[in-house]
Amino acid sequence: MEIKKKPVEVAVPEEVFVKPDLSKLKAEYLAALAAIETSFNADPTKIRTTYEALSSTVREFVYRATGTKVNKLTLSEIYRQTGYKDLAELVGEYYRPEFDRISEGDVRASLEKSRRLVSEWN
Repeated sequence: MEIKKKPVEVAVPEEVFVKPDLSKLKAEYLAALAAIETSFNADPTKIRTTYEALSSTVREFVYRATGTKVNKLTLSEIYRQTGYKDLAELVGEYYRPEFDRISEGDVRASLEKSRRLVSEWN
């Protein structure tokens, strides 16, 4: 006679969001944006990789600032599931140069908008 074992249920603790020191977080991400700009200035042909870095950096900043996993959402999900209109518009601006066959975009303007989003976040 075989005794069947009951499956063991493991409780996975929920992540608890701890609000960061926003001024330190902003400084960290403004420095990251400055590094992206430096890299682009060294090779202005790297438009696609610059936009990929901008998208990743800004999404990560908002995630760390709010606990909302925008770093895992698509553009349409950001629009539908969050109240972060400025983030959605900025990520939308990144999409074309990030995903089009030929990457074209005003990197400098996008960098400035990214800095503004981080600087003015509250």
